[in-house]
Amino acid sequence: MISVLVVDDDRLKTTLIRQALRELATDIRVTGASNIVDALKLLRAESFDLLIVDLNVPMRKGESARPDGGVQLVELLRRGRGPLPAHIVALTEYDDLASQHQKAFSGDLIYVVRFDRSSRAWSEAIGRKLLAIERSQAPRERGGYDYDLAVVTALTRVELEAVLELPISWRRRNVPEDDTIYHEGCLKRAEGDLRVIAAAAPEMGMPATTALAMKMICGFRPRYIAMVGIAAGLKGGFGDVLIADISWDYGSGKFKERPDGKGGVFEPGPTQLRLDARVRARLEDFSRDQTVAQRILHRWNGDPVPRQIEVAIGPVASGAAVVDSHEMIEQIRAQQRKVVGVEMETYGVFMAARNAPEPKPIALSFKSVSDFGSQKGDDYQRFAAFTSAQFLYEFACSGLEWPHSRS
Repeated sequence: MISVLVVDDDRLKTTLIRQALRELATDIRVTGASNIVDALKLLRAESFDLLIVDLNVPMRKGESARPDGGVQLVELLRRGRGPLPAHIVALTEYDDLASQHQKAFSGDLIYVVRFDRSSRAWSEAIGRKLLAIERSQAPRERGGYDYDLAVVTALTRVELEAVLELPISWRRRNVPEDDTIYHEGCLKRAEGDLRVIAAAAPEMGMPATTALAMKMICGFRPRYIAMVGIAAGLKGGFGDVLIADISWDYGSGKFKERPDGKGGVFEPGPTQLRLDARVRARLEDFSRDQTVAQRILHRWNGDPVPRQIEVAIGPVASGAAVVDSHEMIEQIRAQQRKVVGVEMETYGVFMAARNAPEPKPIALSFKSVSDFGSQKGDDYQRFAAFTSAQFLYEFACSGLEWPHSRS
């Protein structure tokens, strides 16, 4: 069933919209509100697939309509005053409001539609939205995927927070008998909307992340699963994005006695997991676009960062402990001389994807440099988490190959 909220103080127009909705979709539930305050109450109490809002609507019952009332409602939802529906249609009978707010909403792919009582063009625009919703709700084909992208972080603070700041219309998703808090959303693109699910592991490290990744793969069936967050870099600068094309557990191996019997020696024996070759090729091409880094830096609103961020594709080592030792870094480098970063979780996500039931997702890891291993500090964690999440967003929007369209 499709659930729709119509926000309009014009009773005749609301009646026409309701009639059109019932003609366009058979399994539909329509709820109405005549002002912004009542709409916010309904949005907090219920889940809606589609919001249809008149731009010229009052703030409260008994007040006059405001020409920016619909805009104010969307802005309040963006600020967290209620869940923002994945699909929004803004209606107006006034040409000046239509042209003014079409530009304001263009970056969000919100439909701004001219309402004309003598025409049905407005209902056709709503019909396209309903079709997109029906497609996203359609039962999955045998062996198909439910979500386009699953996002995993090791930390709620800083890392997941950076993901939830992305413009993906997030809303909380609770799963019965599961303590994990999930966040699902719709990443809106001109080519088709993408369903996204995100969560943070209960603690840092491979065991917790592997468990969460496998749980999300089996529960949500994503086409891609991506690890984002912070890492120790072995070259470059703060905020640089490290793309893991090889992942391994640097602590895998065995300890042997020395031949002279004086102590033991560690012999590494890791299994190296590789990034999907086709995705790697697309990342190579995508990372050459300097405007991507410029857009990311332009969105950063923290302390000034006086340098360009770079993207490095290379081996990333995972281990069970935080590394704060130059000697340990050199031991890891001895296992893979081209290593670009060290962290604690990526190998777990790659291993979960590799051993998941069909259909298996493709694993990705985009982590950004917050320190340099033997030079620890928390000053750049927020910036690194930001560039990591933003790079994933940019790649999902225009760099990653999607075999289907959802709208």
